[in-house]
Amino acid sequence: MERTTDDDHWKEQFAREHERLIAALGEITDGGIVEHMEHVGATSVPGLLGQPCVDIALAVWPFPLEELALQSLASMGYELDPYFAGAPEQRFRHEGTTFRLYVVDAFSPLWMDYVLVREYLRHDEAATQAFSVRKQGWDSDIESTGYREAKRQWFDLLLVDAHQSWIEREHFAPLHHVAEELRDFTYPWHICGGWALDVFLGRVTRVHHDVDVEVSRADQLALQQYMTTRGWKMVTPFDERLQPWPM
Repeated sequence: MERTTDDDHWKEQFAREHERLIAALGEITDGGIVEHMEHVGATSVPGLLGQPCVDIALAVWPFPLEELALQSLASMGYELDPYFAGAPEQRFRHEGTTFRLYVVDAFSPLWMDYVLVREYLRHDEAATQAFSVRKQGWDSDIESTGYREAKRQWFDLLLVDAHQSWIEREHFAPLHHVAEELRDFTYPWHICGGWALDVFLGRVTRVHHDVDVEVSRADQLALQQYMTTRGWKMVTPFDERLQPWPM
């Protein structure tokens, strides 16, 4: 089990497929369904042995994919894996190329888990080498039940270390990013949710998937205008969907 091309090749492959997928499914901020898309899996980590395949994680809403989205993927050559046909994720394999899709609910912690493991392996060479050695000992048939179960168990073990690595690496950095974004916003705003508890404690106790910011309802349009001028695209829940928030 080894890769046969360089890492730049896989980055280019992902970039091209990213464009095709966005063209087919659309971003939530433009009326589509994709909230996030990331290159994950072996080819996203330099030095990690694995199948020569580009794994792409998509966070979408609504989930599971509706018929129109399924048809769009089918027209691109993607076939739904019946083993992963519903919650908590749907997986697709491309019939003619080396692409796999991992589609999850935009609000699912599974999305963050894929990214956390990738970042942990990118930052810890010893963990990357250990994972490569372990993968060489597995069944080479990636469709076999034994391979899937072994990979799932190892992923769960990696996830524990990946969470701790994120806490140590990021610390309160996400809050600093928010403070920088809102530095010139002249209305009151507050950090709330889980991050507020960690601020009170003075330490990061867990991985946070996002940062909750509270503003007064009376100030919401001022916030919308402020963030839009900084290049943000905003959405709002409507009719059980996330829709672009018009100015």
